Amino acid sequence: MPTFDHKSLSIDWRFGTCADGSRRDVLRSRNWHGRLVLVKRNAKRTVYYLPPDGDKPGLYFKHDRPSDLANLLKAWIRCKSAREFRASERLREANVPVASPVAWGIAADRSSWVVTDELAHSQSFMNAWEEVRNHPAERRLFIDALSHFIQTLVSAGVSHPDMHAGNVVVQSPSADRAFHFFLIDTIGVRTGKKMTVRCRRRLLKWLSCLADDLQHADIKRLFHSPTVRESGRSAYQMWLVLVRAQSRFDDRKWAGRRKRLMRDSSLCDCHRTEQGIWRLVESFPLTVARSCVDCHMADDTSSRVIKDDRKRRISRVRTHAASYVVKQFKRPRRLSWWATDCKSYLNTCRLAKKMPGAVHCHGWLRTSEPQGFLVLEDAGPDYLTEVLRRVDVKRGRLLLYAAARMIARLHQREILHGDLKPTNFVLYADSDSGHATLALVDADSVQFGVRMTLRKRSKNLSQFLELVLPLVSRAMKWRVLVWYGQEAGLTAEDIRKLEHLIRARLAVVITD
Repeated sequence: MPTFDHKSLSIDWRFGTCADGSRRDVLRSRNWHGRLVLVKRNAKRTVYYLPPDGDKPGLYFKHDRPSDLANLLKAWIRCKSAREFRASERLREANVPVASPVAWGIAADRSSWVVTDELAHSQSFMNAWEEVRNHPAERRLFIDALSHFIQTLVSAGVSHPDMHAGNVVVQSPSADRAFHFFLIDTIGVRTGKKMTVRCRRRLLKWLSCLADDLQHADIKRLFHSPTVRESGRSAYQMWLVLVRAQSRFDDRKWAGRRKRLMRDSSLCDCHRTEQGIWRLVESFPLTVARSCVDCHMADDTSSRVIKDDRKRRISRVRTHAASYVVKQFKRPRRLSWWATDCKSYLNTCRLAKKMPGAVHCHGWLRTSEPQGFLVLEDAGPDYLTEVLRRVDVKRGRLLLYAAARMIARLHQREILHGDLKPTNFVLYADSDSGHATLALVDADSVQFGVRMTLRKRSKNLSQFLELVLPLVSRAMKWRVLVWYGQEAGLTAEDIRKLEHLIRARLAVVITD
């Protein structure tokens, strides 16, 4: 990695209680300048790492520099690094685990530095979860330690302005066979805050990043402490509240995200070509995207048509040693938020962000004719209805359970899918281990931020069950509804009302 560009900086250091004599000598000596290694950089902040020397752990240096006149004036009034340093010290005093703050300082150019100890043998929260999620013993240890961590946050009255999974790091189990969680990026964090309902939800809603993986038993272990739960709520009710709170937070951020998906930004790369205007998500290669459309239009052995009508043509193409799905909109409206191709592009990106299991959109092409093309992730050819016809009862039960959970999780996030047929569920990953992972395709007609009444829930469930009815037994149809109700947190009375609404829509009787 690139090293720090040595400059003769004069920094006025202020040390904390964590800075022993050797740490102070290192910073005052200025020998560290040439040994720093760049970790990450953006317009306002650069992070460097100083490798360990001897038995002492390494150090992380965060360098904040004013990017314009307004930020320079702010730096004269209040120092960002000083605020972060003092917040870390307050958290330590409240027994909240953080990276030990060593020092902060101001340079002659009004840029500021904050130095913290390295957390040895640590990794990001999501990477640590991926390592343990399929190992039951380690998974239980992880969830128990996470439960203790969030209890500590709530008991200390922590208020974090930007709490997300990226601000939590995990130390792997050592001799005590326990995971240890630490809070990082502490700027603006306060302690001693009264834990109102709103503050509690803001602090804990980031846990919904585990929504696709946690079972009811995991949620019960995670929220077993009354300190963490809201008064009068069970563990699972608390979990549903946090998932809904995170979804509403994402909805409030959508307007800005939508703009970034339509122009050159951190989310989208725009390219003008002879084909038209490409909008590529997450730096997807332009050459691959163009090749996908070329294969789709060539209609040769490199593509296979999935659907073709007067409005859309969908095909599966293979190029650059990978498979993709291309959706062609033959008659879109003029370019606007309501054009069918634009709406599908934005809905697909938004649904993939909010809902684990939804397919991703790699890019969107709008031609001058006009026509629209979406390049989508290929979830596979195994549609749920086709799979149910060829598997045994036990396997079919697992697939329907996975589908019921996915429908419930859509509704947990206040998402109403306009066309939730079983043909829009694809068996994405299958194995002999008994696990089934379904992918949700087709986001052309999706509503977000919908208040989920029983009538609206019955609409989606009726769409799903209508084509499933001929393929499964009556008992299995009832189980799908029960599984959905358990995952959605409905009462037995609500499930009975839902059954009557579905029966009225389908004109069939679902009995056990």
